Amino acid sequence: MPELELDIDSHRYTLDGVTIPGCTQVLTAMGATPGFNFLSQDELEFYRSRGHAVHSAVEYAVKGTLDHRTVVDEIRPYLRGWDAAVKDHGIEVLEFNGDPFVEKPLSHPIFRYGVKPDVVARIGKESGPIEIKATSAHAPATGLQLAAQRLAIRNVMPSIGNMRIGLRLLPKPPYYDLRYYVDKTDEAVWLSLLNGFNWLTKHKLLRENRR
Repeated sequence: MPELELDIDSHRYTLDGVTIPGCTQVLTAMGATPGFNFLSQDELEFYRSRGHAVHSAVEYAVKGTLDHRTVVDEIRPYLRGWDAAVKDHGIEVLEFNGDPFVEKPLSHPIFRYGVKPDVVARIGKESGPIEIKATSAHAPATGLQLAAQRLAIRNVMPSIGNMRIGLRLLPKPPYYDLRYYVDKTDEAVWLSLLNGFNWLTKHKLLRENRR
Protein backbone atom coordinates (compact mmCIF):
# COMPACT_ATOMS: atom_id res chain seq x y z
CA MET A 1 0.00 0.00 0.00
CA PRO A 2 1.38 3.47 -0.87
CA GLU A 3 2.78 5.38 2.10
CA LEU A 4 1.07 8.72 2.71
CA GLU A 5 2.49 11.43 4.93
CA LEU A 6 1.02 14.81 5.89
CA ASP A 7 3.05 17.64 7.34
CA ILE A 8 0.49 19.44 9.51
CA ASP A 9 2.35 22.76 9.64
CA SER A 10 2.78 23.16 5.87
CA HIS A 11 -0.26 21.04 4.97
CA ARG A 12 1.97 19.22 2.49
CA TYR A 13 1.06 15.70 1.40
CA THR A 14 3.66 13.23 0.16
CA LEU A 15 2.84 9.85 -1.36
CA ASP A 16 5.75 7.42 -1.41
CA GLY A 17 8.06 10.40 -0.96
CA VAL A 18 6.57 12.42 -3.83
CA THR A 19 4.67 15.65 -3.10
CA ILE A 20 1.04 15.58 -4.20
CA PRO A 21 -1.48 18.43 -4.05
CA GLY A 22 -3.98 18.75 -1.25
CA CYS A 23 -7.64 19.38 -1.97
CA THR A 24 -7.69 22.83 -0.35
CA GLN A 25 -4.51 23.78 -2.21
CA VAL A 26 -6.12 22.93 -5.54
CA LEU A 27 -9.41 24.70 -4.82
CA THR A 28 -7.61 27.84 -3.63
CA ALA A 29 -5.17 27.96 -6.52
CA MET A 30 -7.94 27.45 -9.10
CA GLY A 31 -10.10 30.21 -7.64
CA ALA A 32 -12.88 28.01 -6.28
CA THR A 33 -12.66 29.40 -2.74
CA PRO A 34 -13.39 33.01 -1.77
CA GLY A 35 -10.51 35.34 -1.13
CA PHE A 36 -9.92 36.92 2.27
CA ASN A 37 -7.91 39.95 1.21
CA PHE A 38 -10.26 42.14 3.22
CA LEU A 39 -8.98 40.57 6.45
CA SER A 40 -5.82 41.65 8.21
CA GLN A 41 -3.11 39.11 8.94
CA ASP A 42 -4.07 39.15 12.62
CA GLU A 43 -7.72 38.47 11.73
CA LEU A 44 -6.74 35.61 9.43
CA GLU A 45 -4.62 34.06 12.15
CA PHE A 46 -7.46 34.43 14.65
CA TYR A 47 -9.98 32.62 12.44
CA ARG A 48 -7.50 29.90 11.54
CA SER A 49 -6.66 29.36 15.20
CA ARG A 50 -10.33 29.22 16.16
CA GLY A 51 -11.10 26.79 13.35
CA HIS A 52 -8.25 24.52 14.44
CA ALA A 53 -9.48 24.61 18.04
CA VAL A 54 -13.05 23.73 16.97
CA HIS A 55 -11.85 20.81 14.85
CA SER A 56 -9.60 19.53 17.62
CA ALA A 57 -12.41 19.70 20.18
CA VAL A 58 -14.75 17.73 17.90
CA GLU A 59 -12.03 15.18 17.13
CA TYR A 60 -11.33 14.54 20.81
CA ALA A 61 -15.07 14.41 21.56
CA VAL A 62 -15.57 11.77 18.86
CA LYS A 63 -12.64 9.74 20.15
CA GLY A 64 -13.89 10.02 23.72
CA THR A 65 -10.68 11.68 24.92
CA LEU A 66 -11.91 15.25 25.38
CA ASP A 67 -11.16 16.81 28.77
CA HIS A 68 -13.94 19.39 29.05
CA ARG A 69 -11.89 21.29 31.63
CA THR A 70 -9.46 22.26 28.85
CA VAL A 71 -12.14 23.68 26.54
CA VAL A 72 -12.10 27.49 26.61
CA ASP A 73 -15.38 29.38 26.83
CA GLU A 74 -15.13 30.62 23.23
CA ILE A 75 -15.11 27.05 21.88
CA ARG A 76 -17.84 25.58 24.09
CA PRO A 77 -20.77 26.76 21.91
CA TYR A 78 -19.24 25.11 18.83
CA LEU A 79 -18.86 21.85 20.71
CA ARG A 80 -22.45 22.20 21.86
CA GLY A 81 -23.42 22.55 18.20
CA TRP A 82 -21.67 19.29 17.35
CA ASP A 83 -23.40 17.46 20.20
CA ALA A 84 -26.77 18.87 19.12
CA ALA A 85 -26.28 17.85 15.49
CA VAL A 86 -25.31 14.32 16.54
CA LYS A 87 -28.44 14.03 18.70
CA ASP A 88 -30.86 15.69 16.26
CA HIS A 89 -29.74 13.81 13.15
CA GLY A 90 -28.51 10.54 14.62
CA ILE A 91 -24.95 10.96 13.36
CA GLU A 92 -22.99 7.75 13.89
CA VAL A 93 -19.25 8.08 13.26
CA LEU A 94 -17.90 5.08 11.34
CA GLU A 95 -14.77 3.17 12.25
CA PHE A 96 -11.66 2.65 10.14
CA ASN A 97 -9.03 0.12 11.20
CA GLY A 98 -10.66 -0.07 14.62
CA ASP A 99 -10.65 3.69 15.29
CA PRO A 100 -13.23 6.44 14.75
CA PHE A 101 -13.01 7.68 11.16
CA VAL A 102 -12.08 11.25 12.06
CA GLU A 103 -9.25 13.50 10.81
CA LYS A 104 -7.51 10.68 8.92
CA PRO A 105 -5.30 11.76 5.98
CA LEU A 106 -6.13 9.91 2.77
CA SER A 107 -4.92 9.96 -0.81
CA HIS A 108 -6.33 8.83 -4.12
CA PRO A 109 -3.88 6.36 -5.70
CA ILE A 110 -4.91 7.13 -9.29
CA PHE A 111 -5.67 10.86 -9.24
CA ARG A 112 -2.90 11.45 -6.67
CA TYR A 113 -4.18 14.11 -4.31
CA GLY A 114 -4.55 14.29 -0.54
CA VAL A 115 -7.51 14.97 1.72
CA LYS A 116 -8.26 14.81 5.43
CA PRO A 117 -11.99 14.26 6.01
CA ASP A 118 -13.17 15.77 9.27
CA VAL A 119 -15.63 12.98 10.01
CA VAL A 120 -16.95 9.99 8.08
CA ALA A 121 -20.32 8.96 9.41
CA ARG A 122 -23.68 7.34 8.88
CA ILE A 123 -27.11 8.92 9.18
CA GLY A 124 -29.85 6.35 8.84
CA LYS A 125 -29.07 4.24 5.77
CA GLU A 126 -26.74 6.80 4.17
CA SER A 127 -23.04 7.37 4.83
CA GLY A 128 -20.28 9.69 3.75
CA PRO A 129 -18.02 12.56 4.82
CA ILE A 130 -19.06 15.48 7.03
CA GLU A 131 -17.08 18.68 6.61
CA ILE A 132 -17.09 20.82 9.76
CA LYS A 133 -16.91 24.59 9.40
CA ALA A 134 -16.88 27.52 11.80
CA THR A 135 -17.56 30.03 9.02
CA SER A 136 -20.25 32.66 8.54
CA ALA A 137 -21.89 30.86 5.61
CA HIS A 138 -21.87 27.68 3.55
CA ALA A 139 -19.76 27.79 0.38
CA PRO A 140 -20.19 26.04 -2.99
CA ALA A 141 -16.58 24.83 -2.80
CA THR A 142 -17.51 22.65 0.19
CA GLY A 143 -19.42 20.42 -2.21
CA LEU A 144 -16.26 19.96 -4.28
CA GLN A 145 -14.21 19.33 -1.15
CA LEU A 146 -16.66 16.64 -0.04
CA ALA A 147 -16.65 15.07 -3.52
CA ALA A 148 -12.85 14.82 -3.38
CA GLN A 149 -13.05 13.27 0.07
CA ARG A 150 -15.66 10.73 -0.93
CA LEU A 151 -13.59 9.60 -3.93
CA ALA A 152 -10.60 8.97 -1.65
CA ILE A 153 -12.70 7.30 1.05
CA ARG A 154 -14.03 4.78 -1.46
CA ASN A 155 -10.53 3.41 -1.95
CA VAL A 156 -10.37 2.30 1.69
CA MET A 157 -14.10 1.83 2.32
CA PRO A 158 -15.82 0.72 -0.92
CA SER A 159 -19.20 0.51 0.81
CA ILE A 160 -19.33 4.23 1.59
CA GLY A 161 -22.52 5.91 0.42
CA ASN A 162 -23.29 9.13 -1.43
CA MET A 163 -23.99 11.34 1.58
CA ARG A 164 -22.06 14.62 1.69
CA ILE A 165 -22.71 17.07 4.50
CA GLY A 166 -21.43 20.51 5.41
CA LEU A 167 -21.89 21.21 9.12
CA ARG A 168 -21.44 24.80 10.24
CA LEU A 169 -20.97 25.05 13.99
CA LEU A 170 -22.18 28.36 15.40
CA PRO A 171 -21.32 30.43 18.51
CA LYS A 172 -24.98 31.00 19.41
CA PRO A 173 -28.38 29.29 18.98
CA PRO A 174 -29.27 27.22 17.04
CA TYR A 175 -25.55 26.30 17.36
CA TYR A 176 -25.36 24.47 14.05
CA ASP A 177 -26.45 24.67 10.42
CA LEU A 178 -26.41 21.37 8.53
CA ARG A 179 -26.54 21.22 4.74
CA TYR A 180 -26.60 18.26 2.36
CA TYR A 181 -24.61 18.68 -0.85
CA VAL A 182 -26.35 16.85 -3.68
CA ASP A 183 -25.05 18.36 -6.93
CA LYS A 184 -24.07 15.34 -9.02
CA THR A 185 -21.62 17.42 -11.09
CA ASP A 186 -19.37 18.18 -8.10
CA GLU A 187 -17.16 15.14 -8.64
CA ALA A 188 -16.58 15.97 -12.33
CA VAL A 189 -15.90 19.62 -11.50
CA TRP A 190 -13.38 18.60 -8.82
CA LEU A 191 -11.51 16.35 -11.23
CA SER A 192 -11.51 19.09 -13.88
CA LEU A 193 -9.99 21.56 -11.42
CA LEU A 194 -7.43 18.97 -10.34
CA ASN A 195 -6.46 18.29 -13.96
CA GLY A 196 -6.17 22.02 -14.61
CA PHE A 197 -4.04 22.49 -11.51
CA ASN A 198 -1.72 19.65 -12.53
CA TRP A 199 -1.37 21.02 -16.07
CA LEU A 200 -0.56 24.53 -14.85
CA THR A 201 1.91 23.13 -12.33
CA LYS A 202 3.59 20.94 -14.94
CA HIS A 203 4.16 23.92 -17.22
CA LYS A 204 5.21 26.19 -14.33
CA LEU A 205 2.30 28.54 -14.91
CA LEU A 206 0.95 28.43 -11.38
CA ARG A 207 2.38 30.17 -8.36
CA GLU A 208 3.10 27.68 -5.60
CA ASN A 209 0.44 27.67 -2.91
CA ARG A 210 0.76 25.18 -0.05
CA ARG A 211 -2.23 26.28 2.02
